[in-house]
Amino acid sequence: VYSSRHTDSWESDIFMMNVDGSGKTNLTNTETTSEEGPIFSPDGTNLIYWSYYDLHSMNLDGTNKINITNDMSSQGTYKFSPDGFQVIYVGFATDIFLINTDGASRLNLTNGNGYSDNPVFFPDSESILFASNRDGVKSIYKIDTDGTNELNLVNLDGGIGQFEFRP
Repeated sequence: VYSSRHTDSWESDIFMMNVDGSGKTNLTNTETTSEEGPIFSPDGTNLIYWSYYDLHSMNLDGTNKINITNDMSSQGTYKFSPDGFQVIYVGFATDIFLINTDGASRLNLTNGNGYSDNPVFFPDSESILFASNRDGVKSIYKIDTDGTNELNLVNLDGGIGQFEFRP
C-alpha cells in the first residue's frame, strides 16, 4: 500500500498492489483532497490514513471509509494500538489523543501541558510512551490509556526522534 500524487496536481490517493506490481488499485479515488500515510491495522484487515487534517479508516478494498477524527485536528502522526481497536495521534495543539477506530471515545491524554509528540503504544495496549517538553526539558513519559499514572521516565540532554518497542 502506498500514496502517490496525481500527475497534474498536488493531491494524492492511496493505492494497493501486489509485490510484483500487478493488481494496482486506487483505494481512495479523489481528485480534490490528498490521502496519505496509509498504515495497516495489526490484523491486516483495514487501513488508517491521513486526509485534510483528519484521520480516516477503510477496508482493504476501499469500502467502508470512516472519518475517525472529523475535526481537522491531526498533524499526521498516528499509530494503531497493538490490539487494533484504538489509534493514538498528535493533534494541532500538540496534544496526544486516543480514539477508537470507529471514531468514538476520543480522549486527550496530555491536556495542553507542553509540546508532546512521538506517541507509541506499549505492547499490551494499556499505556503509551511519548516525548514532551512539559517540564522545560525534553523527556520521555509513560501514561496509561485512560489518562492516569503519568510518569517521567527520563530527561534528555537533546532532542529525541522516533522510538519503538522491541518485538
